[in-house]
Amino acid sequence: QSLSMTSMPPISALAPAGRPAATLLRHPSGPRQGTWLAAPIAALMAALLAACASPVVDEAEHLSRAGRYEEARLRLDQALRNDPGNAALRTAHAHQTERVVAQALAQAELALAAGRLDEATLLQQRAAALQTDHLPEHPRLAALKEQLAQARAAQRRQAAERQATVER
Repeated sequence: QSLSMTSMPPISALAPAGRPAATLLRHPSGPRQGTWLAAPIAALMAALLAACASPVVDEAEHLSRAGRYEEARLRLDQALRNDPGNAALRTAHAHQTERVVAQALAQAELALAAGRLDEATLLQQRAAALQTDHLPEHPRLAALKEQLAQARAAQRRQAAERQATVER
């Protein structure tokens, strides 16, 4: 005889007489009675919570794979404003912000190498602005700041040398 969900007895009917239904979730023996289902239940709850944010996270991941990092981050920003307590969204947003920061730093390093100091400075400032209290500073950010300062100093020295040559 097959059981359907409508023909299933309530869980309280399955418990032995005189024992609460919650005892069905306990392992019958061992030093940690009552905890053997805690991990699977926690995993199920996490999966259910993640599923709520899944469409937005999936969309952001798709945008990111297409190289549209900033658009993906903005989509997650919008979703977080609507649901600030969603852990899956917060995690995806942090990861996406890291991608945007890394992209800005890579572009800044290329601009610096090409001698485009103003562009490199703007990109470095963009990366710094994205760093928030809950994200650690990107390791390349401090190095890039120092490289930009050195490049600016070298640029000033060269300008002074050119000026001195002209005045002679």
